[in-house]
Amino acid sequence: MSSRAAKKVLEFIFTLFAASSAVFFLSRLAPSDPVEILLGENATFVDREALRKELKLDLTLTAQYASFLAGLLELDFGESLVTKRKVSTEILEALPHTLALGFSALLLSILAGLFSGAASAYFEGRPPDRVFGLASSVMMVSPSFLTGPVFLLFFAVSLPIFPVSGDGTALSFVLPALVLSIPASAYLGRVLRVSICEEKRKSYVLLAREKGAGNSRAFAAHMVPNSLIPFMQVAGLEFGALLTGAIITEKVFRIPGLGSLLARSVFSRDYTLITALIIVFSFIYLLGNLLADLLSPLVDPRLRDA
Repeated sequence: MSSRAAKKVLEFIFTLFAASSAVFFLSRLAPSDPVEILLGENATFVDREALRKELKLDLTLTAQYASFLAGLLELDFGESLVTKRKVSTEILEALPHTLALGFSALLLSILAGLFSGAASAYFEGRPPDRVFGLASSVMMVSPSFLTGPVFLLFFAVSLPIFPVSGDGTALSFVLPALVLSIPASAYLGRVLRVSICEEKRKSYVLLAREKGAGNSRAFAAHMVPNSLIPFMQVAGLEFGALLTGAIITEKVFRIPGLGSLLARSVFSRDYTLITALIIVFSFIYLLGNLLADLLSPLVDPRLRDA
């Protein structure tokens, strides 16, 4: 492992630890009492103390933190306050649905972003560039709570091409992945366009053209490959953003993923499950960033020896 990769892994571990600790302390230092929120004002003293002991709120803050870290290392988040099932079991049941949706949306975003960004940069300043720019502006401000019902009404009700809700089949992920990828693909396309336009004006591109390389060859062989580093890094960040942004999409299409699980836990005030899900979303977001950093040397050989 190179020093650069080792540094990125250590940064990932430290940031995840800091984020998990922040979640713990913010939840404990909140002015409201979680026991009172969960049981209400009319709960008996015995019920309050029983729940306080179950949540380990009867311990000192230091003891609570030590117990929290021990459980985190063992991937033991305790039991759900509502279903009384292990939180890790509920997360593992929902995780495959969210990962399938996230990877599908990321793949669509990357493909659409590569095409729109490269085409827009190739026709810089000309009508196709302006068309792609206008389309990306509209797509970036298209929220899933608006595009989701529209796509559902048109492609699943009026034209019954896709299932109305997530039934676990590959076809049921097409519409939600498409809806989720719309803003991300527009953003990735803009990132690639800006990067390619910057490469266009560099001396090595001008030199390649002077040596006889045509515009299309210089574009495909030099400008696009050298513009993929920022594109990949942003794509890694977008993967985490897609998963965390899947809450509304999963609710619209009735996909039993982490987003739906988080929404349910918030409405039912499942304190333990909410804390665990925030940590899981933080882990996924940071992991996407780490993978983007580790895969960057495959595109840019200059980073391999760093």
